[in-house]
Amino acid sequence: ALAMLGAGGCGFFETRSLVPPDVSRTVPKADPIHPDSVLWNYQVAVRYSALGEAQLSDAMAEAFVMNLSERDSADLQFGSFGKQAKLKAYTDLSVANPDTAWFEFPDLGREPDFDGGTAVRYDTMRYVFQTLNPDDSVLRSYSGRATLQLNQDQSSNWVLTRWGDFEDESGNQTWGRYLGEAVPPPSKPRSGVLDS
Repeated sequence: ALAMLGAGGCGFFETRSLVPPDVSRTVPKADPIHPDSVLWNYQVAVRYSALGEAQLSDAMAEAFVMNLSERDSADLQFGSFGKQAKLKAYTDLSVANPDTAWFEFPDLGREPDFDGGTAVRYDTMRYVFQTLNPDDSVLRSYSGRATLQLNQDQSSNWVLTRWGDFEDESGNQTWGRYLGEAVPPPSKPRSGVLDS
C-alpha cells in the first residue's frame, strides 16, 4: 500500500486542469498502518468530494482538532474545528462543489519531525488545495503549512489527531479558511473548539 504513496506528486506552484475522479469506482484507500498512508488517504478523500467523506472521517481521530491560523481565527471569530464541524463544513462544500477539487501534501513521504513511537508530528507540512467554482468556472487555489500530529489508535492504525494551520508565502487563503467560511455564523463560538 505504501508504494501508492509516491504516485501523483507535483510542484508546489504547478497549475493543473482539474479532472473529476472516476466515480464509478470506490475511493482508493491505503491501510492506515503508517502515518504517510493516513495523509495519502486524506488527500485522496478530498479529491473524491462527497464520495470521500467516509474516508476523510476515518483519517481523523474522534478527538481531532484543527486550529486555524491567527489571521483566520481573527477574521472568522473562532479558533478551532472539531471533527464533526470539519466534516459538516466539508460535506456542505462537496455537495455545492462536486468533483472539482484537488488536494495534495507535496512533501508526502518525508520523515516526521518528531517520532515518539505511537505519536508522530510533522512541522510545516505543505499542502495545496484547488477547487473550480461552478458559478464562474474560476480555479481558486488555497495553500498553507500545517503542523500535523498523528497517533496510533487501539487497533494500531494511525489517525490524524491535530492540525495546526498556518499561512504560507504564496498569499493564498488556507484550507482552514476555506472550511471555516462554510460554517454558518450562528454556530461560530468566539473561543473554544467548534464541534457541532
